[in-house]
Amino acid sequence: MRTVTPRRSRRGTRLQSTGRSAGARVGLLLAWLVAAWTAVGAVGCGTSCEEIARRRDAFFARSAHTDAPHATLTLPLPLADRLVADRLGGRASDRLGVDVLEKAGLHLGVVFTLDGVHFVPAADGHLGVEVEVGVRDGKEPLFALTLAADVRPVVDPVARVARVMLRPDHLRRIAPRLDPEGRQRVVTWLRRALPAVLADVFDDRGLGILADAAVTWLGDTGFPLVRDNLLDGLDESPLLEVALPELPLAAVRFTTTGGRTPTLQLELVTTLPVSEGLAPDHRTPSAGVVELRLAGETAAELANAAIARGEIPSRYTRDGEPSPDGPFEARLGWGRTPRPLKVHLWCVTGECTYVRLGGTPLVSLGDDEVRVAVRDGVFEIVKGDAISEAFAWTKTLFADPVRLGVSVARRVRLDVAGGGLELAIAGVDVGDADLRVALTARNVDTPRAEPGMVGALTPR
Repeated sequence: MRTVTPRRSRRGTRLQSTGRSAGARVGLLLAWLVAAWTAVGAVGCGTSCEEIARRRDAFFARSAHTDAPHATLTLPLPLADRLVADRLGGRASDRLGVDVLEKAGLHLGVVFTLDGVHFVPAADGHLGVEVEVGVRDGKEPLFALTLAADVRPVVDPVARVARVMLRPDHLRRIAPRLDPEGRQRVVTWLRRALPAVLADVFDDRGLGILADAAVTWLGDTGFPLVRDNLLDGLDESPLLEVALPELPLAAVRFTTTGGRTPTLQLELVTTLPVSEGLAPDHRTPSAGVVELRLAGETAAELANAAIARGEIPSRYTRDGEPSPDGPFEARLGWGRTPRPLKVHLWCVTGECTYVRLGGTPLVSLGDDEVRVAVRDGVFEIVKGDAISEAFAWTKTLFADPVRLGVSVARRVRLDVAGGGLELAIAGVDVGDADLRVALTARNVDTPRAEPGMVGALTPR
């Protein structure tokens, strides 16, 4: 037999279960709220209806707004690199003549191959792109060129996407990479092309000078050859496109980070009344996980916005039934630990009451379904007369910010070099000040979510 008893403490009245099942404990906790109400009913007796109405009006009039990120979307650049390699690998140009060698009587040609496209950190507001181009004599590699650009991602507010477009005029340099080994390969290539009567005339030093001239020519004037013969059409579709989370966005900022796993981070500022945004994140990101991170206040205000739109009931009867004319109003908030998630209840008619409940959501994920419970529900503030009925619907209200956050994350999509990336929820973590949702790609090999994430493969 499991029992639930209210326990008084300096922090408030806590509901404790002596049962073995956490899920059953939470269910009983909510079903037996009447016991706790009876225990704490005298705490706020005598509070005036005017005071409770002022508290309610002040909450509904809140307008504080921080420019710190309300949410961030973090994309590991190595993941994007792998996807680009899958989409663009194998491009090669036709065989092209090298004019500087033609003037020396050597009728040689080269083939350019697209060996890789890499995203790299750049100045704030930009994303670095490096295009690795191989220079080959047929299939034999000679040396490599690097074409680099700093690209500013752009946001399409109508389509709700951020795009990285790579155009030829973005490319700012061609840097030949010619180490001693590569230089010797070019010298050997030139020697093989010399007529027999000249082979003994040119020593390696002389051919080295000619090799340097050929490489310099390719670096200085070979860009149009690469652009027109290898990169043609690369600017016809975005190199990277990110479908933004379904948030009421006021601004989107782009930053990149270096380190072991470089990232592109989208800092999202919403129109919601969020007064405390996200602090800098010092976690080391996983190379295969896209992460949406919501400030706790953002998650709560998403639920409040859904209540305001009528998607979640806002008023309830004394029996806890949704009713447009019910005397009790409910809203969500987020505060400091312990028990960061708050449920606010007001009744400003009849037996006026204000209650604030605090709790910590306990999240589990299985078969792509998110389940939320509350492990430490506490009545933190009670003002006015006690309620005689249990409010079982508070369980749903505690779960709404988490479920809405996950729903927002499900809308994130990536398109790399014209190919869509299928993302799936891999983990959910509710912290003291934020909510993290990890997304992994179904169609590429990626590591699991970082430890601490709650997921089907990483139980908490």
